[in-house]
Amino acid sequence: MPASGHTDAAAAADREHDVWKGKGKPKSKSKDTGSWFDGGRKAMIQLAGELFWKMGEDLDSIAKDYTASLDAFITQLPMQQHVDLKFLLFRLDFIEYYGHVSSNK
Repeated sequence: MPASGHTDAAAAADREHDVWKGKGKPKSKSKDTGSWFDGGRKAMIQLAGELFWKMGEDLDSIAKDYTASLDAFITQLPMQQHVDLKFLLFRLDFIEYYGHVSSNK
């Protein structure tokens, strides 16, 4: 009796192994499933393209707003009295000056 139980377990394990390897699955696909999947894939690609386009527009808008804010801040720096802001202005001028000097070499 134990030998028969062992064989049944081994046969069940083999069947499970075959299913995991794809041997136990039917190979036929219906045309409806394939066409639905292809149409779904095309729709997902189109939606992804629209999403990326919209994200690009949003990033461009954010970049414009950030640039305008940064320009306004830098324009206001020479009028500031706080020591840290004066030092920041000095550092920005220093970096800009030596950036131009090193690029001319």
